[in-house]
Order: sequence, then structure tokens, then C-alpha cells
Amino acid sequence: MLKMGNFFLIFRMLFSITLVSFSFRSYANEPPSHKPPIERGAYAQRMFTQHPELFPEERRALILSGVVSVGMTPFEAKLAGGAFAYKVVADKAKWPEHSDPLKVMWAQSIQADNSEIWMMFKNSSQFPGRNNAPFRVYFERGRAIKIEKLKE
Repeated sequence: MLKMGNFFLIFRMLFSITLVSFSFRSYANEPPSHKPPIERGAYAQRMFTQHPELFPEERRALILSGVVSVGMTPFEAKLAGGAFAYKVVADKAKWPEHSDPLKVMWAQSIQADNSEIWMMFKNSSQFPGRNNAPFRVYFERGRAIKIEKLKE
């Protein structure tokens, strides 16, 4: 017969396994942000095909070459730059307090607002000749307005 302490221990273990499994499945369908450049390029190509209205022709080559440029949306920057860290200050006139910052960020590609966004990347494609160069991109009204190199 199981003692009550053992029962709760087994229950907690099963709950943890279920939670990890659920989390893995939910993230499996998320856009890849830590994929190698080749896989990011394949994902970007699928996005270009599925949503051509969101990706102007003049930015597609930059995205595929891994270069973030002024004028890109946060989602385009993610496709081009790869893995990133971020800071979001949501537009208080549009977003309720404690809104998911990633939802705020991705919404800028469809309908920009006055949210402020910073994305920090580190890759070898943004600045030729610099391996794993860190840089920060600042967005206003849903578009990149400033790209700055950071000290390594």
C-alpha cells in the first residue's frame, strides 16, 4: 500500500513530466529563433511563400543573408538575425498592463503602434569580417530605425 507521502511524490513527478511534455509540444510549432542559418533560411522561405504581403521583395535577400536593416519589422529582424534578447515597452493606449511582450512585438508587423522595442542579436552575418558580433536594433512604430554595434 502506498503511503500518502509517496503518493504525492509520484503525483508531482507525473505532473512535472506532463508539463514538460506539453511545453515541448507547444514550442515545437513556434517560429525557430535558435536555428542554424540554413534552417532559418528555409523557414524564411516558407514565410515568404505563405505571407508574401508581409515581406517586401527588397528585404527578402537581406533576410536570407542574415542582415537586419533599417525599415524591417521585428519579425523580419528575427528571421534575419536569428536568436535574440529583447525589451518591449508596450503602447499603453493599445495594450493592457502586463501584456505578453512577444505578442506586442509580433503585432508590429501587422499593425504598428507606439510600442518601443529593442532586440539584441549576436551573429557573424550582420557585420562582415566580425565573428559573432553583438548588435542592438531599436524599433519605433513597428520599424527598425537604428542598428548599433555593441562592444564584445
